Amino acid sequence: MTTTTPPPPYAETAPPPPHAPTAISGPPLRTSSPTSLSDEYSQLWDSYTQLQETRLHLCEDHLELSEDRSQLSDQYSHITCLHSRLTALHSWLQEPRYSKHVRLKEFYPQLNGLYTQLREQQRKRIERHALRKARYEQRHARYEQRRLQYEQRRTQYWMFESQYRSSSFTIRIASATKEGWQDDGRRRSWLRWMR
Repeated sequence: MTTTTPPPPYAETAPPPPHAPTAISGPPLRTSSPTSLSDEYSQLWDSYTQLQETRLHLCEDHLELSEDRSQLSDQYSHITCLHSRLTALHSWLQEPRYSKHVRLKEFYPQLNGLYTQLREQQRKRIERHALRKARYEQRHARYEQRRLQYEQRRTQYWMFESQYRSSSFTIRIASATKEGWQDDGRRRSWLRWMR
């Protein structure tokens, strides 16, 4: 009577755990700004909202993959235990005192069939888990690309806002200087008239 071979180590068949999505920082606080800056901020905020939604879906997928991997590990432990029992039962059946035991001979094929069925289920689940993980990795890569684009856009917004503030400050200084010159000219004219 032959026995089934033990399953390969789980680490060789299961894919590694996925990477968690990287967190993103929110856009800068909105301040009073001209239409162009306001539009830029609105687009930046929309991009940030979409990234947060995408990250939420990624976190859900990450959790499902982790749970699936945990179930695979539990199932593998059960298969390993079942294989140990099969090996022990096979050894007993080789002994003269158990070789003619009818109930043991009937029980062994049933146990071996269950073991084979569980191993096949494990193989299919590992393949399905690998496909889901590959899809997750693709989504994660797209998310990281969008996140980098968002960070670049956020930096551009900061630069745009900084330039706007600088130009606005320069305009206010120039306007105040011009008003000072006008007031000084009016004051001199009034003094000449008084003389």
